[in-house]
Amino acid sequence: MKRPSAKDLYSIIGVSPDATPEDIRAAYLAGTRVIHPDRFDQQKQPQDWNKANEMLAELNEAYSILRNATSRAEYDRFRSGKHSRETSPSPGSKPNPQPPPSSSFELGELTPGHAAFASLPKNVQERLLKRQQNKTKDQFQVRLSSVVWNYVFIAILLCWFWYLFDDADGAK
Repeated sequence: MKRPSAKDLYSIIGVSPDATPEDIRAAYLAGTRVIHPDRFDQQKQPQDWNKANEMLAELNEAYSILRNATSRAEYDRFRSGKHSRETSPSPGSKPNPQPPPSSSFELGELTPGHAAFASLPKNVQERLLKRQQNKTKDQFQVRLSSVVWNYVFIAILLCWFWYLFDDADGAK
């Protein structure tokens, strides 16, 4: 997973650093209800829709790190190290070189339906990016021969019902 954004993950979700996992989940769900792109019409509100997608991606990234106790603890270590490096050193002292924070967080076992984008095959990544940018021509490919046979079957059924109806009308 990529390094977290410069913005504090707790402020992205809208909770304090001492929030419980239940508080984080509740704030995440409330945030997704507010900024979800489905609330905007992509054709009539393209800027709002794009901004909502960006904000939702940021919210999802923050939640994916903070929902797991291990990755949250690692992020907290990264966060405390970042804040200590941002303070200015005293005059005459050399800055203390510290190793850069780890660029990956352990997310634990993935649940069905979720996958890390970077682990997907390149052709799948390209198709997903094209779909996200609305550059796909055919999202679903259906063989026309199967569709034609469906119409033929419907026509046969209609003729059969017509025959039954006509035959039943004469049997009064």
